[in-house]
Amino acid sequence: MMLSGSLVIAIIAVLASVIVSTPALAVEATTQPTPQIVILKLDDVLQSSEGGGPVSPRWQRLTDYVEKNHIKANFGIICCSLDGGDNKAFFAQIKDQPEMVRDYPLQAADNPVYYNWIKAHQQGGYIEFWLHGYHMRNIEDKTGEFEQGTVEEQKAVLDQCERLAKEKLGFPLVAFGAHWSGTTAETAQALEAVPEIKIIFGGAVPDSKKLVLGRGIALENPTFVPDFAKFQAAYKLTATKGLQINKLNKY
Repeated sequence: MMLSGSLVIAIIAVLASVIVSTPALAVEATTQPTPQIVILKLDDVLQSSEGGGPVSPRWQRLTDYVEKNHIKANFGIICCSLDGGDNKAFFAQIKDQPEMVRDYPLQAADNPVYYNWIKAHQQGGYIEFWLHGYHMRNIEDKTGEFEQGTVEEQKAVLDQCERLAKEKLGFPLVAFGAHWSGTTAETAQALEAVPEIKIIFGGAVPDSKKLVLGRGIALENPTFVPDFAKFQAAYKLTATKGLQINKLNKY
């Protein structure tokens, strides 16, 4: 299912035998199997010249696999990669981190090849891109992007990301998930004030008028270490019990 998708941290939200949080929409269980909906949420899309392509070879292999096998997925963009003016500052932050420099040798200028790569895959019908914040957090950042700031300041970040998407890609980003960051009450208010965003991945967003999807199944366990056996066990449990969708009646 596409929503309208980390290369490092991937979460699969398995929505089977769906439990709706609103009593008015709840239905009694039946013996008939419920069609399964899988949301493949993948993130940290950034431009990279490694391997000669617009994105890293790992991202390209993943993209090729998804499209070759007709799998629908959702890719989260770190939006500073759409803003040439910020790339130089980001590169200065990671210059002493060899792995980051290898994966994300960003250019301090607009990169039409990268933008066209995103647009082509969005138009292809299998991949949809979503808003994964503006700032690419690194280990020296003590606080996440959406763990601080007033409603106005956080909304300004979201608005900047949407503006960049429309200007550079030609379409809005209709889903949001924070990058390596918790969220605050201010985040929830800011999200409500951004009409382009219709869907929220994770985070505590009480009384939201948008579709809020909680965390599903972690592909990595622990983080950065994919473990198929643990994933399979968690998948079977979730597929049996179902996963709650919050605020479905308001979407």
